[in-house]
Amino acid sequence: MGLQEDIAKFTTLVQDWSIQTSDLFYSNVAQDITVKIINELGTVTDITVPNQKKMQETFEAWKAIVNVKNTNGVLTDDSGADVSVNKFGGLTLTEYNSLYASFFNKVKIKLVPDTKDSQMVGFYLQAFVTEDNKVLAWGWNSGSTLSYGLTVTPLQLFELQQDVAKKGVMITKIFVSGQHIGILYEDGDLYLRGVQALGHFGIGNIASQIKFVLSATNVVEYITSSNGDQDEQPMAAIILEDGSVMTAGDNGHGELGIGSVTNTYSWTKIYDAVLYQNDKAIKVMINGDDIAHMAILTASGKLFVSGYNGNGQLGNGTVAQVNTLTQIVPNVGVDKIIDIVASGYYDAVYTGSTFILTNTGRVFSTGYNGQGQLGSGNLVQKNSFSEVVYAVGHDVGLDPVKGIYAFNRTSAYLTESGELYAVGQNANGSIGNGAASTNLTAYVNILNNVERFYPTVNADASQYPALYATTNDGKLFSWGNGAYGQLGHYSAVDVLSPTEVRFNYSDEIKDITHTGYANEGTVFIQLNDGSLYGCGQNNYGQACIYSNTGYVSEFVKVF
Repeated sequence: MGLQEDIAKFTTLVQDWSIQTSDLFYSNVAQDITVKIINELGTVTDITVPNQKKMQETFEAWKAIVNVKNTNGVLTDDSGADVSVNKFGGLTLTEYNSLYASFFNKVKIKLVPDTKDSQMVGFYLQAFVTEDNKVLAWGWNSGSTLSYGLTVTPLQLFELQQDVAKKGVMITKIFVSGQHIGILYEDGDLYLRGVQALGHFGIGNIASQIKFVLSATNVVEYITSSNGDQDEQPMAAIILEDGSVMTAGDNGHGELGIGSVTNTYSWTKIYDAVLYQNDKAIKVMINGDDIAHMAILTASGKLFVSGYNGNGQLGNGTVAQVNTLTQIVPNVGVDKIIDIVASGYYDAVYTGSTFILTNTGRVFSTGYNGQGQLGSGNLVQKNSFSEVVYAVGHDVGLDPVKGIYAFNRTSAYLTESGELYAVGQNANGSIGNGAASTNLTAYVNILNNVERFYPTVNADASQYPALYATTNDGKLFSWGNGAYGQLGHYSAVDVLSPTEVRFNYSDEIKDITHTGYANEGTVFIQLNDGSLYGCGQNNYGQACIYSNTGYVSEFVKVF
């Protein structure tokens, strides 16, 4: 058989097997188990799954299988051993499973979307999209979030089956939040899967969905609350192609903006761009969960708010709850608002704080200020937006702010020249000024020459942040919460100031994302070539190292 024929058959074999085993889970018990798998047509089959120890041993033996090369016209592995199609045809089930795992370690992936901007984070799960339009996932599987009818946690990545009707339609974004996953296709169809205890899928019910279900059409963005303690019960919003906004889900404090505090299981339009001279919504910010507030920012810089306001986080001059979407006009002079972020913590009352950025690089804040996070130089709550007090020595007129960030009860801003400043709560060293647990009311400079800043907060009210930053000279720094090795410093301790991470590809970083709950974080770095590295908590296999024990304190390659 010729070389090209061998390559073709090898490719077909791997593709066929990956489809068959796309929803297969590996056991970590001492013996093999039998589970059910389902293919894209809905056919359910019983299959024997090898235990973790056997799978790992076989993987080690076969992991070089896909390093196929031409040796005098014969397909061989790196050792020169024949790996012709006849040999592949004789593999056992365990060997096939290992081949499947090894094959997908070579697949290039892309992160969609940029999770830090959409404020989304999964409980203990993660999902990515490959360059050939497949959705790969791993981690916690509570409520069958990741697979039909199963609660077993997968110990390695596997492919999530998309709706049959969407085969071949390119994915533009993928969302991971709480206990559900969303896919947005280039034609504007939004599909969701997982837990929706209060109806935030907008499909008219609150039932958990074990397969991807069509949620809405003509969608360009999907946003869900993610800073509360109960991420299985969030609210959600969608931005439509015409710039209008619709909401659904939890509405206990009027955060849906529909004029009541009644939960809504179907999408309801609250902002109609047509009524505002086609002024499209460009960002929806949702902060909190059981107690939440929402803001909509339009292309012209208009700001609309609704929801809980007990700490003045809506910035409308009061502390009264707002149940109907209402426009406010912060006093920013002739400036235009270009961004809005918020943070907070659910602890008897919701301690929300909100920040806006203008086109001239000025920052304004309002809301809770118990730890000094508003950057006003004191601990006094604000009910209206007013400009922050910039760090001593920082002239915002000469060095405008280009990025604002809010996490836990801490805020930060990044200037055009790459100066990073922070203020507020310093739990776990999140300020990065070298001190432990000493809160600040005035911004301090913590790192220079910064290119991008990644506050990788987890799902438990964001109170345990692990902070990452890349610099213009190709270095990677981290600090903050490191209880499970998520800072990548070969240890599991907090780091109180920006410390360079020993990572060989710091100058090739494309994005940094995260998953986890409380202080049990797992951080992932994607490089420009599509490869992925992870470190941190692994109690649900979320580090993707083929086990579900311990943690990883250095970045290891996932793909």
